[in-house]
Amino acid sequence: MKRNLAIVNIMLCLLSANAQERPTATSGPRPPRTVAELAHTAPWPHIGSPPPDTAPSSRWEQWARESVVLSESLSAARKRWPAEAIANSQELRTVVSEYEGLIRTITRSGGYGNVVLAHCLRRLDQVLLMQYVVSFPSEHEAVSDILRGDRVSLVDSRAMLAMLSEEVPVDPPSGGWRLSQRKEDWDLIFRTFETSFRGQTVSGLFGTPAVSKLLKERDVSGLMTRLLPCETIERVSLPGLLEFLKRGGRFEDFGAMSNNARWFDRLMDGDDANWPNGGPTLRRFQFPVMGINMLRLGLIAEIVDNFQPHVRKPIPFAAAVVE
Repeated sequence: MKRNLAIVNIMLCLLSANAQERPTATSGPRPPRTVAELAHTAPWPHIGSPPPDTAPSSRWEQWARESVVLSESLSAARKRWPAEAIANSQELRTVVSEYEGLIRTITRSGGYGNVVLAHCLRRLDQVLLMQYVVSFPSEHEAVSDILRGDRVSLVDSRAMLAMLSEEVPVDPPSGGWRLSQRKEDWDLIFRTFETSFRGQTVSGLFGTPAVSKLLKERDVSGLMTRLLPCETIERVSLPGLLEFLKRGGRFEDFGAMSNNARWFDRLMDGDDANWPNGGPTLRRFQFPVMGINMLRLGLIAEIVDNFQPHVRKPIPFAAAVVE
């Protein structure tokens, strides 16, 4: 019973993602805050993980308070989600900057719940950026400028380090956690939960836990698995796609390039192309954790394949955040 009472705010928020707003004759003590308003919350509260049924009442009471913040934040993110596909770069910049502003605020604090929330927001603005550049490839420079903004590395953030300290019963490696650089650190975390990096990446091919599940029941390895493709997009796939367009690449050439890898290499690196080891441009885009030491055509073609069916069409909030 106490579990159901504690998570009701979060679940109602998630399950109503596509519901229409209904007017009400009464108002609460405080109107719901927007994403931009929430970003100015100081200090942002610590939000931990959903407690087990055996947790003491004090922890359940704390979680009930934390869940109110989670619910309000997810509701604000949903309300800010564009009802129609974004049609100009200024609107894109505004929405992405609001989501990223809240991410910066959230990641200054700690806790599993804050990492889940920051990941959701990052996923939302990545979807907007990818959809926009696939819809309007000639505006790649505007998207690149947005992506060069003040974006927090989720896996290196204060929130992540605090979560690992609280939730992972193992000492960090010598020199501390370096999740943006070392696969071994991820494997150490996964092995703590009786799985492995390989096991989680393979299982991730068949889907990762929904946000509603992560907030109903603590699942650190599931959350970490969701972060891997998010970081790959942030560090390699999306900036690599923008560089491809900057250098005159065209989506219609993907088929021919897939049959002639040197064509892709020459486009990206010109006379410095060093097939199959890649030239300096290709090797700028790396994520060693996933074994990615250079940009590959398949990584950017995947974005285009996924978003071309949704060119200039609204994407449901639930699909974007993978509820």
